[in-house]
Formats: sequence, C-alpha cells, structure tokens
Amino acid sequence: MMFISRFYMAALLVSASAAFAWSADYTTAGIEQAKSHAKDGGEFRRLPVSWKASAEDKAKAAKAWEIIRDWQADGAKDHRKLHVVYVTLKDRPALKDYKGRIDRIVKNVQMFYADQMEENGFPSLTFGLDLDKDGKLVVHDAYLDEPLSKFNVNSSGPATSKVAFESLRKAGVDPDRDYVLIVAQMPDKVGPYYGGGTSEAGVCWICDAEHLDPVNFSSTEAGPYLFKTVGNDNTVYIGGTAHELGHCFSLPHTKELQRAVAGASLMGNGNYSYGEEFRNEGRGAFLIQSDALRLASIPLFTGKSRRAEDAVEARLSDMTAEPIDGGLRLAGKVQGNPPVYGLVAYFDPAGGDDYDASTTTCIPGPDGSFSLDAVRPGYKGDFELRLVMLQADGKTATFKAGLSSGDHGVEVAPLQRALLLMDVEADLRHNRPEAARAKFDALLVKYGADARFVRDFAIWKRAFEEAGAPQGASPATAPASERELDLTVAAPAKAQAGYGRVCWGYCPFELPYYNHGPVPELTKYKPGTFIRTHANGTLTYDLGGVWKELSLQYGSPSFAYGPTRLTVKGDGKVLAQTGFVRQGENVPVNVSVDGVKDLTLEVSNNPEKGNGGCSAIICDPMLKR
Repeated sequence: MMFISRFYMAALLVSASAAFAWSADYTTAGIEQAKSHAKDGGEFRRLPVSWKASAEDKAKAAKAWEIIRDWQADGAKDHRKLHVVYVTLKDRPALKDYKGRIDRIVKNVQMFYADQMEENGFPSLTFGLDLDKDGKLVVHDAYLDEPLSKFNVNSSGPATSKVAFESLRKAGVDPDRDYVLIVAQMPDKVGPYYGGGTSEAGVCWICDAEHLDPVNFSSTEAGPYLFKTVGNDNTVYIGGTAHELGHCFSLPHTKELQRAVAGASLMGNGNYSYGEEFRNEGRGAFLIQSDALRLASIPLFTGKSRRAEDAVEARLSDMTAEPIDGGLRLAGKVQGNPPVYGLVAYFDPAGGDDYDASTTTCIPGPDGSFSLDAVRPGYKGDFELRLVMLQADGKTATFKAGLSSGDHGVEVAPLQRALLLMDVEADLRHNRPEAARAKFDALLVKYGADARFVRDFAIWKRAFEEAGAPQGASPATAPASERELDLTVAAPAKAQAGYGRVCWGYCPFELPYYNHGPVPELTKYKPGTFIRTHANGTLTYDLGGVWKELSLQYGSPSFAYGPTRLTVKGDGKVLAQTGFVRQGENVPVNVSVDGVKDLTLEVSNNPEKGNGGCSAIICDPMLKR
C-alpha cells in the first residue's frame, strides 16, 4: 500500500480528470489494430476485463502518462512492432492452419494488453503487429534442418533463434532492434518457452499445438496435450504467450496480493488463469499496475521515441528508510534525464525465482520527492528489496538491498548503511574509482566514529586497498617447499567477469547490500578466502605442471537469482563441471590437475536465460602437491 498525503492525492485526482480528457484521442498503430480486431467478432475471443482499478491507481497512471507524453511529444514516430517466425524441423512440419491460429492468438493477446492498460488508467496502449494488406498477421517461416531428437529445452532456444533471425534478416527486419516471437513446432518440455527484452528490443519463444486457438477457451473436451481439457490447454499456452511477451517487453515477474479482487497477475501465475472466465472457472488474468506503469513509456507501446541530450541515469538522493507494520517506508528524491515518472518497489521473498515478488508504486512530485511503503503483511524471512526508477524514454535504473523481516519487523539497519554508501557504490559501478574513494573518505571523516558504520567502513577500506587482483606469485613459480597454495592470494594470468569485475575476498560495490559477507550459506569460510565473479567469467592460472590436485567449494549467493555452473579446464580439456547451481546452493569440486600447465575456471550461465543476476562464489580454492 502506498503512503501518500491527502493533499497530493487530491492533486493527482485533479490531474487525472484532465488527463483522461486528452488521452482518449491518443492513438498508435497498435491501438488502431486492436480496435479493428475487436470489431471483427468472436474469432479472437476478446477477454473480458473482470476487475476495476482503484481511483488512486488511475490517478497515479494519469500523472505518469502526463509526464511521459509531455516528454515524448517532440520525439520521432517509432515503427517498432512484433514480428512472428514459425520454425519447423526436419521431422516436425508445420501444423494445420498454423498461420490462422497464430494470427488469432497474437491478436487476442494484443487486445488483452490494450484493455488492461486502459483499465489501469492509461490510453489503450498495446504493441503493434506486422500485418499484410488484408490485415492478416505476417508469419515468417524458418526451417531447422535437424530432427527433434537432437534437442532439449536448453538447446532448442539458440538453435531456433538462429534460423528465425536469418529468416527475418532476409525479409529486411533487424531482429536485434525490434521484438520477435518465435513459435517452435516442438512439444513443450523440449521446445523453448521463455523470453526477455528491454525497452528497445526483445525476443520470446512459445510452442505450438493444433488445438491452440482462442475459439477453444470455453472447450471442456478432454485435453490432448498436457492439461485436463482443451480449454485448460488454451488458457495455459495462450496465457503463456501473453506472459512470455511480457518478458519480451522487459517485464519481470510480479505477484498479486489480493487475487480474489482482480484475478491473477499475468506476470506471476496468470498464464494459468488467462481466459478461464470463458469456462466460469475464475476471474482470469490481469495486468498489475506496476507492469502497466513500466509498459507505458516503452516506444513499442507509445509509438514515439526520443533520445535525451546529456542523458543521466535515474539516481536517488536524501534517502531514508523506516520500519512500519508489515514492511518499511522509503522516502527521498529521485532525478534523471529523461525525467522519472514513477517508482516501483519490489518486495521479493528469498527463493521462488522472483515469481512471488509483490509491488508498490508511486509517482514522484515535481521536485522528485517521493514516499512509498513496501509491505508484505505477515511475511518473515529474507527478502530482496528492489526500487526501480522509470524514466520517460522507457529506460530504468534499479537500487537493490538484501533485507530480513522477523518478529519485530524489517531490520532496516543494513539498508540504512547501504543508503549511506549509495553514491560510493554508484561511482564504483560506473568505473569512477577516484570519485568513489573521495566520497568514501569524506564519509569516513563524518561518520567514522558512529558505531552503526564501523564494520562497514572497515570492509570498504580493505575493499579499496585490495581492489585489484592478488599480486602474489603465480602457482607455477611458487616455492617447491609450499605444498598447498590458496588461489585467492595467487596471481592469475587472466581474470574477467561477465559483469562488473572479479572480487577477491571483498566486493566493494556489493557488500553493503548483502549483509557484508560473501554468502550466508557459506559462512564457515573466513572473509578473504573466496573469489566472487559473474557469468560469463573466466579465471586462468599458470600451474607450470607442478601441482597435483585442486579442491574448492562452488556456490551461488542468496542474492543471485540466475543459475550458474563451473567448468574446470586443464590445457583446454574439461576436467570437471558442476550442474547449474541455484540461489543459495553450493557444491564441492575436487579434481586432479596432475601435469596441467594452464588451469581455467569458467563460470557460465544458462544461455537461454541470459546472465542477469548470475553471480558465483568460488570458496577456499586450494592447490596441493
């Protein structure tokens, strides 16, 4: 629930009434297409809107839309749209009426987004489609010259996207600068079913089956696929299309906290409820306000794009955090160029791959000031707080903190400490070490004697002093009398992280957010005996052929939400490989390196899911001989 003054609420409501008056005539290619489909009758099975947004949320939407539209008014017309490719295999030809069914499915989803955006208080914004002169969806064909038996759910994504992108490029479409839906003629659990994207481009995958068609939402016949009826299959897989397209449009997972009121959040588990209204089985899926707020500025939905001169990523200042019943209250100021039109706070309990993240939204005042309550009534345990700042060109910036809620509410001290060092962290993250050190030294003078921050300052001081790779001997030149060697103090031949930089023992720009330790699940390892990197990362050591064994513990921090795996190579040959290690897990690795000259430790992510949140910890890495 958002904390907002009555005066400010009244101002928003006044703004809302004015905004609705001039937003009703706002149009884009997507809006016009959705209107046209709605007139065509029942073949697209337009979903009913079975919920009502609150007056407060509509007022916030109106204020946000005013900021977005005013800023984008001078922008160019944006022609981005969703392009669809149908991929067949050597032993998997196209299914019956695939172009007609996909046309109806995608138009159904297009109308869903338009209707949900309108109910959230915005114009009926939605994505545009590539249609032919007769108004039919253009479905590009691509062929993968391999049998189905060659693929699994992990390998099918890259293979199908390769041929799909080739098909689009031949047709004059740049898939790296637009949005793409790939329909793989593969069964679920083998074919890919996921997606991801930004405010500028995205891609997602779905699978096909002959009975998937919006006209079948109401069918109660026995289901030939994975669920109990034909109607249930259509709910899950057309709902899955709407859900994966949300990821393609840059949306994360979100959970509703009051399902009985509005149904299920599309970006939570709403793909299992989408269209169930036609069978009187529930209230269906809906677009939660935080998701609508994020979509309202991306060029694909607004039909306009504008680049800011002297762009400045959104930044917080004057931040405070106080515990309240069921959560915490955040207040401060936010500024950026383009302007920040909204903030979304994600309260994400540990585990669950963020499907259970609930949200709170607010609109900053003219001076950037804001106050919002991030709450989860009754929740106890660890959670991540993400505060996402939304800028009027569709870009976002995120502040994160790892916190815990217990019998006495949220422990906000770690967050208060993180806020103190927030600007130092930002300078480090943007590769401004000199500016970061100057700000740190100033804070040390001002707060160095404050008992609340003594431990933080000690960690950061060492982090600055040991920011680079270890300067000890390489393993190849270590004295023969040393029978063991800790790799955290040995000089690597190469050290590269997929994001940020490799950290030995201390992570200056992450420790303030994560309770000052390498990873809670690995607390038996003393500070300094681990290496933290990010997929896809590589560490290479010159062993000189004089070591016999390598042992280590490989883990995924509790704050990491992307799975990673470790591959150990000796002279280019794979010696050992872990499975994908998930949030909070750790596994031992023991391998012979007898005779190995070049040792490589590779941290990689699942290629279909990207490397977001894919941090890894290599603990206690020891060579023996």
